[in-house]
Formats: sequence, C-alpha cells, structure tokens
Amino acid sequence: MRTGRGYAVSLDGTVVNTNAAMYFAEHGMTVVNEEWRPLTRVIDAKGLALTLADPIAAADLPDANGDGKGRFLVMAIGPGDRITFGSTTRHDRAAT
Repeated sequence: MRTGRGYAVSLDGTVVNTNAAMYFAEHGMTVVNEEWRPLTRVIDAKGLALTLADPIAAADLPDANGDGKGRFLVMAIGPGDRITFGSTTRHDRAAT
C-alpha cells in the first residue's frame, strides 16, 4: 500500500526535501526506490520534508522507469512488518 511518492529535491543526511507533501507518511513506514528496493524507514514527515532513519544518496534512487527522475515511494507495509487480520463470522438466520 503506497502512501506517498515523489522525487528528492535535495538530500541532507537523513532529511529528504521532496517535491510532494507526504500527507499520509507516518513513523515506521518503509521507503523504497523505483526498483522496489527497501531503503530505510520514515521517522517524521512534515510539509515537503521527510526525516528518515538512515541517510540515502542520489545513487539509491535510480531511474528505473526511464522518465528522467529517480523517485521514491513510501509504503505503509514493508519487509519485516507484521499484519494481523481479524476474523469475522456471519450467520444468516432463515425467515420463519
């Protein structure tokens, strides 16, 4: 589940200034590149800036789709995450 997508306007250590606001990016979400390779996790997202757990470099954002820009994606679910699906039960009673 993708919650954000953009390209890096500038990279400064663990801070990525981007072209798009990441309204739905939250702490712990996974950042992947266009090759779907996990890069790091989101620490904070405010306005056009993402703070990441680990620094990334321009080389980490290859232009895999050939459009001239190496983009990143913020994913709600990434490698190592656990998902729990609750169970539901339905019983239809026949009309009498």
